[in-house]
Amino acid sequence: MVPLRTVAGSIQYAVKHAVAFSAVLSAVTGFVLVGYLGLLAWAVVAGAPLGGPLALPFLLVVAVLAGTAAALGVLGPVTAFGGFLRKKAFPRHALAEIPLTTLVMTGYLILLGMVASVGFGGPAAAGFRYGLIGTVLLLVPLGVYWWALQAAAALLDLGAHLALWIRGALSLASVLKSHSRRTEIRRPRCSMSS
Repeated sequence: MVPLRTVAGSIQYAVKHAVAFSAVLSAVTGFVLVGYLGLLAWAVVAGAPLGGPLALPFLLVVAVLAGTAAALGVLGPVTAFGGFLRKKAFPRHALAEIPLTTLVMTGYLILLGMVASVGFGGPAAAGFRYGLIGTVLLLVPLGVYWWALQAAAALLDLGAHLALWIRGALSLASVLKSHSRRTEIRRPRCSMSS
């Protein structure tokens, strides 16, 4: 039987990464949408042709696919490994995770680029360059992903503390209510004897 803490930790991990994944997809599609609207406005001002009706849907599909590939293939594993390294090396310094995760992502993308370049018959130096270019392109999405993870973790912790506080308040109220039933206030009898 799996302990409840393990299940709760796994659910919390999944929720945090789902929130971060959603944040990255929202940022990427928002960037594409704003860029498309800017190009459309420029075409109107410059008197250029506006383009076809499928340009925006195609760009959004490409943005969703690229964001999904980046989040699932690079950002998720890199932030998980960077968080693991930070907990082992710097357990009290949460902000140390930012440079660690950036270094992990750089190494991961360089290794991935070199393996892909050599696998396709190219030089390893080209793969090194591709890895560095990928690092530069994914720095902002990495920041969005990491900060969304931190925000989701903070909200989950706040929810847990709030639930414990409410549980404690309800428990205290029931104790006070049962205590007030047991102790009735008795008035002292006044005896007037002359």
